[in-house]
Amino acid sequence: MNKKEIFLQGDYKEIRFLAKSGSEVKKVCKISFSKKGFNLYIIPYGKNNKYFYGAGKIVGKNKTFNYTSQYKAIRNPKLSIHQSGQIHIYYQNPKEKAGPLFTMPLMEFRGQHLATVTVDNFYVLPTTDTIKIKHGIHNCICELTNKDISFRIIIYLNSYEPRFIYNCNLIYPIKLKDNNKLNYSYLGMAIVSQPQLNFSKSKGGVSVISGWNPRAPHNKPLPFLYLRAE
Repeated sequence: MNKKEIFLQGDYKEIRFLAKSGSEVKKVCKISFSKKGFNLYIIPYGKNNKYFYGAGKIVGKNKTFNYTSQYKAIRNPKLSIHQSGQIHIYYQNPKEKAGPLFTMPLMEFRGQHLATVTVDNFYVLPTTDTIKIKHGIHNCICELTNKDISFRIIIYLNSYEPRFIYNCNLIYPIKLKDNNKLNYSYLGMAIVSQPQLNFSKSKGGVSVISGWNPRAPHNKPLPFLYLRAE
């Protein structure tokens, strides 16, 4: 994967992530932004239109959980990250809602980790025949090698300057207008390949996690929300 840092200029309404291996192009997820305020929505894509979401905690070194045990949907739910720091997930029915959890207010982020998207199997991503070109939408194409079957898109946020706690491949300046004053926040993306997870070519999906507070003590259980597409 390309490790070079790229600073992208533009007025973004949506970022679409695609994965490309050889001549195959597949859909991973998209991040869209609200017209008012600073709110982000992350939507992963599933080939079979199966979606699972809920809440969990990371305790010590135990990072596994049963993602099918809470809520399910047959169309794209979205993980909503609001300017206030509130994060939640639901599809149509507010009673079937994961969260809310509260991270820091987004304007207080100074390069910390906001969310992670994990692709555990390139082969099961939904295929796309066209790459749409439209004003305000950026197509981020993750160029894969034969070994890059599984990878992560780690998302960082800085609402002051384009600096992050980890080296990022891509930096997106997000234009914000508050009381007729123009400001920018910056999303940093680190696209990192990882060892192939234990799935066959017919199993796997895309997972999104977020919801923790970067200021929370590291020696306590870490709450998070998850959204998985298959």
